[in-house]
Amino acid sequence: MSWQSYLLNILLRLNRGLLQHFDHLSNLRRTFARLDTWQGKNKAISQGWDHYGCGDYQVDRYHARNAPELPKAEQKLMLFLHGGAYSLRSPNLYKITITEICDALNCIGIMPDYRLAPEYPHPAGIDDCILCYSKLLEEGYLAKNIIIAGDSAGGGLTASVLQATLHNPDHRPAAAVLISPAGDWSFSGRSYFVNEAKDPMFRIGSFLFLRHLYLAGQNMIDPTVSPLFGSFKNFPPCFFTTSTSELLRDTAVAMHEQIIAEGGESELHMANGLCHIYPFFGFLPEAKQTKAEIIAFCQRHW
Repeated sequence: MSWQSYLLNILLRLNRGLLQHFDHLSNLRRTFARLDTWQGKNKAISQGWDHYGCGDYQVDRYHARNAPELPKAEQKLMLFLHGGAYSLRSPNLYKITITEICDALNCIGIMPDYRLAPEYPHPAGIDDCILCYSKLLEEGYLAKNIIIAGDSAGGGLTASVLQATLHNPDHRPAAAVLISPAGDWSFSGRSYFVNEAKDPMFRIGSFLFLRHLYLAGQNMIDPTVSPLFGSFKNFPPCFFTTSTSELLRDTAVAMHEQIIAEGGESELHMANGLCHIYPFFGFLPEAKQTKAEIIAFCQRHW
């Protein structure tokens, strides 16, 4: 572990469990909004981004600096489903990493502004992401030129979108990238308990709070709620990354193993002791290495 990661873990531990003590989600959202405003001052995302409508909601779109002007049927595209516990939005945090990856791949980046819980509980967010993917295909982009990616809640959404659309072979994307994915609201993995004292960012109480917001009493083992319990047959090649110390670790491991068991192709990259969604902390050497591995994976499957 790098010294940067070591110090970050200490900082995160000082605030660990903060999420479960927010009685009002609005307070947490205001905190995220302030952080996101600060992230928005980064010059790396000052150009190349715009908005356009996708169904009834807005999509953030990025044009890579050196991407060639191509017909939609030839254009490579990354559909990125952001995390945020299904209830938070911080687009500028994600724009920095999406910009970096899309510039390396010379592709378009799309980040849908899906509906959030608790105002819109499950399945609103999933429905919006499925709609966005379907609209892209309707507009003329080809699934074979699309990579779907997501982190945390967005990783769970990625699995859900794939499970909902792969009944049509023409909708199978080139690949998928799942970074510290959610996807098991029953918390069946051992990591949810053995890593209770190890995860620098979360406690199980945080996830209990979030489950109440997102599910509103729905069946937590329904595959449409927890994609871990759905089918992974015909999944595209997948790239998973997680950490040994994450509460969510075993969700990524179980998804990876299930894809292979059902005849698919999957890579699992296990970091040692790092925090949740560590690739988005750009100052970490480990983040730089993992982003390079993600870029190489995407290049292999395009």
